Formats: sequence, structure tokens, C-alpha cells
Amino acid sequence: MHVLRREFQLRKLFYSYRNERVFYCCQWRWPRPLFVTIRVLLALYTVYGLVHLIVNFYVKESDPREDERTLVNNTLVWKEKAVVKPFIVFFTVWSYILLMVHMGLAAVLSIVFYKRAETDITKLKLRPVSICEKQSGAVSTELSEPRKTSPSLESQSFTSNCGVGDNNHVVNKTYVPSGDAKEVNSMSLSVSVESEEGGAAAKNGNTASRRLSSYESFRRFNDESMSMSTPFYFQISWCLSDIVSASAPIVTVIFFTALYPLVKDRPAEGLDLQNTNVHALNFVFVVIDHLISPRPIRLLHFAAPLIYGCVYIIFSVIYWSTDHVNHVIYPGVLDWNYPGVAVGVSLGLAVVAIPLLQLSFFALYQLKSWIHKRLYDCSFNGDLD
Repeated sequence: MHVLRREFQLRKLFYSYRNERVFYCCQWRWPRPLFVTIRVLLALYTVYGLVHLIVNFYVKESDPREDERTLVNNTLVWKEKAVVKPFIVFFTVWSYILLMVHMGLAAVLSIVFYKRAETDITKLKLRPVSICEKQSGAVSTELSEPRKTSPSLESQSFTSNCGVGDNNHVVNKTYVPSGDAKEVNSMSLSVSVESEEGGAAAKNGNTASRRLSSYESFRRFNDESMSMSTPFYFQISWCLSDIVSASAPIVTVIFFTALYPLVKDRPAEGLDLQNTNVHALNFVFVVIDHLISPRPIRLLHFAAPLIYGCVYIIFSVIYWSTDHVNHVIYPGVLDWNYPGVAVGVSLGLAVVAIPLLQLSFFALYQLKSWIHKRLYDCSFNGDLD
């Protein structure tokens, strides 16, 4: 419940995130080239899918179709072809173009920040900093020598209470990067230690606090990987991810439930490569992207696909108004000759489908974070938002 309550803070509506690694690193500790290769392949295939869609569309329009012939007086004649709508008017095409742009941008970011991902804090070894408070109330700070750590300690700094040591010492170990100052940057840490002398110190609020100034020179990491202002290209990538995460499953579900049963028996209208690319693989690619990327999901970001959907609905009304017969984009689904059905479908998608999809991907994001913490004993994101 705490996680859900935190999601409805106003600041969560904006595309701002301090940990920029989530936009160009992998959720899992896979070899870096493998992650980049997956993103590049997804981007290239979506480009191929769009090119195939365009070429196939115009090839079909230049050649007469088999189901446009009819028998008149024992003579096979061609029927008058129906008015063909431009392919750009379809919601499927809009969404696939956005998917291609999103996958392309994600691949570019992974390539551009390849070297930075190799040298940022996720790859630096950690060393423990032990802070003890003796009965006298004096605080001592002990920095241990850098040592080889297990992969479970490689993500970021975190604090572990190690219990009470000898002479009633309370020992807290804070793991911080042991890398060079040029590599780590701005890791100034503030730690608090409590005495356990009969519990009196805790009751009196006698808490010793000390800032470890030895890390004040670590600046570059704070400037580059933990910046307060998220660069616009990361924001665009994040927003596109939210839009395609809702539009792709909507396209897939509507096609296979409402449209495909009407055309599956027609020649050249079944589940060919074109329909597979834009109505099935689009959703598969979105799921793969979510599984490998630690990009955060925020519940309030359902506003982005909602605005996108509203823009398309307004466009469909304007397009239909120019020709009430031939400019019906999706008969039986978004046909403004039957406004009750069209409005009902639009409201259902806006009020029910989009929020549910956002909630589903948010649940997937939380599940990934939980699995990551169980596997590697640390959080990838560190709740830095």
C-alpha cells in the first residue's frame, strides 16, 4: 500500500528520474553487448516491419484483387473498386510508427551511453564503512581497505545493521564505492548511529550523526548519472514507452477480437506477415522491452497514452466528417455513423483499458524489481525517484 500511495504524488506525473542508468542499462546482469544487440535487433525489425507495411499496401492497391471479380452473364468482370483509405489514417499505423521510433531511440541511447554504462557506479566495487558508537558517546569511523566483493554488492551504496559488537558497540556497515574519485563522484554520505547503553540514549533522542566528508570530491557521477534534471531525450524515450505500452496491446486485442474474424476467410486478408508484424509482434516487442529494461513505470503516466488516444479519436471524427460513407476507419468499432457505439468504445478504452494496462505494466515493473533484489541482494533503482 505504501508503494501505491507514493505513486499518486503530483511529482510522479512528470518525466523526471534521478537515476539515468535505467534508460540505457539492462535490468539484469547480462553481458552488455547482448543487451545492446537485443535492442538493436528490435529497432531494425520494426523498421523492416514499417517498410514492409508501406510497400505491401501500395503493391496491393496497384494490383487487382481476386475477391474483386464477379460473374455477370457468365462473364467474369471486375467490380468497381471501393475507395481505399490512406494507410496513415489507421490507428495501427500510428502506433507502429511510434513503436519504431521508441525502439530506435532506445537502441541509440544504449549505444551512445555504452562506455558510460561500463564505468558508472554499477560496475564499481564496494567497500564497507563501519561506524561505531562507544558507551562514552564518541563516534569513530573506520574505512576498511578495498576488497573484492561479490556481485550482490555491486549495484549501489546501502546500509546494513550488523548488530552489537564488543563492549556494547553498535556497528552499522555502509557499503560505498571503492573506485577512483574520477569514476565515482559526489558520494557524500550521512550516517546516524545510536548507542544501546540501556536504551537511555534512544529514549533521550541522543543520536550521533556524522557526514563523511571524504567523499565530497566525488562529483561526476552525481552530475551525470544522478542528475536532478532528466535530459529531454530520456524523457522522450520514457514517454514513448508509456504510449506504446498501452497502444500495442489495444491494437492486438481489437484486431483479433473485432476485425480479424471478419476478414480471415478473404484471400490476402488473413494472418499474413503484414498483419503479424503490426498486430501481433508489436505487443511481443513491447513485452520484451519491458522485461529487459529497468525503465520505471508510474501509474500517473497513463495520461500520456490517454492524450494520444484522444488525439486519434479527434482525428477520426474530422476524417469521417469529410465523407460519412468511405471515411469510416474501423467499421463496427469506431464508426461515427453510430455515435453511441463509437463513444462507448472510446470511453471504454480511456476509462478502463488504458488505466488497467498501466497498472499491469506497473505490477510487472514491481515484480522485476523484487526478482532483481532477490537475485542480486540489492535494488537496481535504489528508489531514487
